[in-house]
Amino acid sequence: MAIILVWLLFLTAILSWPRYASSAQLTRRAAPAEIGWVTLLIPFLCTIFLFAVLRRYAASDVRNDEQMILFYSGLGIVWVYACEFVSRFMGISVILDVVERKNPAALWATTGCMTGTTCCYAGANIGNGPGVAAVLFCAVLSTGTLFLLWFIIESACAGRLHDSITVERDIATGVRLGAYLLSLGIILGAAVAGDWVSLSATITGFVGYSWPSIYLIVPAAIFERPKRSAPVELPGSLLFAGICLASAAGYVAYRGLQ
Repeated sequence: MAIILVWLLFLTAILSWPRYASSAQLTRRAAPAEIGWVTLLIPFLCTIFLFAVLRRYAASDVRNDEQMILFYSGLGIVWVYACEFVSRFMGISVILDVVERKNPAALWATTGCMTGTTCCYAGANIGNGPGVAAVLFCAVLSTGTLFLLWFIIESACAGRLHDSITVERDIATGVRLGAYLLSLGIILGAAVAGDWVSLSATITGFVGYSWPSIYLIVPAAIFERPKRSAPVELPGSLLFAGICLASAAGYVAYRGLQ
């Protein structure tokens, strides 16, 4: 299994090459060290997390087969990077905003996007199922819902999230958006976890499990509304992020005890 993990980290490094190259250039220009390190570290942590989930919670025929673990982990790495590419259509890019423009606010947001989509894909691999088709369907269902809710939040805020992060470089807004996305990923990933029964049962169970995630839109609309009289500062945003993440994790833990 150690060899598999090494190969997965190698694959992650290959896909992260644009980040490495850009970060190396920024280092020569005295870029903030934390931006480069975090940008490179997050993909590796996501890879290790995916590997651990597959090794412990995937279908029995997967977790006992090294080749299958390698396949599903590699697919997950590609999936997460593809979702990161999709985030560019939401107006935030790792390469453009984080690495090249050295925007710490975008770093928080893109970290939430990558870790959130990792949770979505990881949840799709938990439990027994008929194969890769079931995993991909669950991954599309959970990840697609995450991006849909992100789009709704952005629309409800009249584009304020995007402008605050990419134009105003407001770190507090980046923290909140990152928390929204990771919290959604935790809930939506858990919503597709479990043994596969049927297509209709999966959709019904997903809706019944994930409906509380809609309530994240309400505080998002309140905190990010364009005409808010006073901005939420970084300490308040960190507290709010902690509440969002604790609420999502608490809900998943509560459902797991039922």
